[in-house]
Amino acid sequence: MLAHHKIVVSRFISFMTALVAALISANCIHAEQAYFMGLGDLPGGLYRSKAKDVSADGSVVVGSSVIGPTINDVQAFRWTEETGMVSIAPFTSEARRISSDGTTILVGLNRWTADGGMERLPALPGYATTAAIDLSADGRIVVGYASDGFFEDRGVRWAGSGVEQLAPIIGLSESTIIATSADGATLAGFESDYANGIRKGFVWNKNTGVKYFANPANSSYQPIGMSADGSIVAGFKDLRQPFIWTEQSGVVPLNTADSDYMAISADGSVIVGGYQNSGPGWIWDNAHGVRNLQQVLTTEYNLGSSLTGWSLRAAESISADNRTIVGWGFNPNGNIEAFMAYLGTPVPEPSMFLMAGLALIPLARRSKERTLMTQRRSSARA
Repeated sequence: MLAHHKIVVSRFISFMTALVAALISANCIHAEQAYFMGLGDLPGGLYRSKAKDVSADGSVVVGSSVIGPTINDVQAFRWTEETGMVSIAPFTSEARRISSDGTTILVGLNRWTADGGMERLPALPGYATTAAIDLSADGRIVVGYASDGFFEDRGVRWAGSGVEQLAPIIGLSESTIIATSADGATLAGFESDYANGIRKGFVWNKNTGVKYFANPANSSYQPIGMSADGSIVAGFKDLRQPFIWTEQSGVVPLNTADSDYMAISADGSVIVGGYQNSGPGWIWDNAHGVRNLQQVLTTEYNLGSSLTGWSLRAAESISADNRTIVGWGFNPNGNIEAFMAYLGTPVPEPSMFLMAGLALIPLARRSKERTLMTQRRSSARA
């Protein structure tokens, strides 16, 4: 009996040692491997596509692609792994935003749904232009602004079949609404101060009212997006200098070069962006600051071979789980193409498995000691 127990314990320890060694040698940092891919373009016309937004789980991407001889001949697309890139609008258009589940898409002043197709959103009467900019997570609430074409903009919201002016609700006679929280209750936008030539960025909800980001002389603050709960806002100071805002910290510059594009993750922990002309696309988090996105994908996710010949210019959105980044860049043929970068699924580092394995070895040894004591007591009684 004792000899058999020794064999079992010895085999268990050997198994755990081999398992830990295998995990360390494999250095498996991701359960699902990261990958990078171009999304192609719609048939016809110039080869040119740009991804603008992505669903919460990263499975649906929207944007625009050229279908004619000039870069203005664009149509909105919806992309999935199963369907590839598919046009969802038979007219000149761009898909701007997508709902969390990927079934509702904002296309200009239209809302496309998987079940009902294209729905035209009503314009605000008496104004030259009405623009829809953002939508809630479920796609039921859309926000934007209406403009008279001169010096009067009005924040607007579509929460049903009609359009409502937000001035009486938020208490500002002049405003442009740029972003909404996931539930549509918190809004971010700016109030134009034409006398001083600046934009006064703000956050609003019915409980706290209007809170301005900052208001130094001769500086503009324009929000671009916000976290799902509305507590963190990303935007541009003086039109192109990226910043992040919270009520506790105020405006915090991201310390990167001027940018043209920016998007914030649902939890506010990651911001991505890029530049229209020179690049490169970038990624920010609090631990690392701003970094070159292509370098991060190459060095940390081993995607160098997939990125050969690519020049990533702009990251325009990141999925709610922080795993999928979409945007556009120059592909190996020199054409502008939409891309997707999947960062993989994190799992515990090998050291965690090592600690777990080592913790089990003393348990096996104590089990052996208890068996020996039991056998000795039995022998003494005999």
